[in-house]
Amino acid sequence: MGNIKRRNRRGGRQKIRLILALIFFLAGLVIRFFSIPGMQFSCYLCWGIAVLLVFWSALDRLGRKKERLGHVLKGILTLGILTVFALFLVAEGFVLSGARTENREHADCLLILGAGVDGTVPSLTLQNRLDAALAYLDAHEEKIPVVVSGGQGRGENLSEAAAMQQYLLAHGLPEHQIYMEDQARNTEENMAYSKKKMEQEGIPHKTVAVVTSEFHLYRAQKIAEAYGMKTIGIAAETPYFILRVNYFMREAFALLKQVIFSPIS
Repeated sequence: MGNIKRRNRRGGRQKIRLILALIFFLAGLVIRFFSIPGMQFSCYLCWGIAVLLVFWSALDRLGRKKERLGHVLKGILTLGILTVFALFLVAEGFVLSGARTENREHADCLLILGAGVDGTVPSLTLQNRLDAALAYLDAHEEKIPVVVSGGQGRGENLSEAAAMQQYLLAHGLPEHQIYMEDQARNTEENMAYSKKKMEQEGIPHKTVAVVTSEFHLYRAQKIAEAYGMKTIGIAAETPYFILRVNYFMREAFALLKQVIFSPIS
């Protein structure tokens, strides 16, 4: 009788896990095809959870035939999940700690990091970065050089740097104050190529005000500092609460990837 009850409970948990896996899989599909742009990370996260639930169910089945092996594999999987979660929490703490504007000393120049462009128009995320830069310049009454950094990606009819230049010109910034770096494809290249541009153009860059989305600011500043630039962080707000949550989670994993696979010395 006891064995029957245990089997029934195990079978019930198995069904619940498979139902949850289906729910997460469908949620990923909804996010992928019907949600606002930029939510890909949440889509893949949902699919990843679905795969883990199915895999756990497979280990349950294995445990019925080979109990010791099933327990060992479950233990390894549990340890892996807990390790990843702990690392995520640590990384997220660093991301959150840097997600704010620093109001301190004078900057020699302003560096705006690119984001998506819809055809020729800056995305809302990029517009927020540009508006944060303009607000900083206005508040400090600065006439310092402005470097806009970002190459051309898929679906973009011009480089992010060119789209940013057009936006800044339309909002009253003089052309001679703007310098374009239009080759960078990621944050590390943003910093490497922008520093090279500053040196080529004779732009002072002892202290650089880095403008990017708040979730991205910690990693961006650390990479800039690795390239020898002292930075001031200028945080632009990410539009929509759900998009902000998505990007803050994604950025923690991006930081872990940076630290583990491509550290900059």
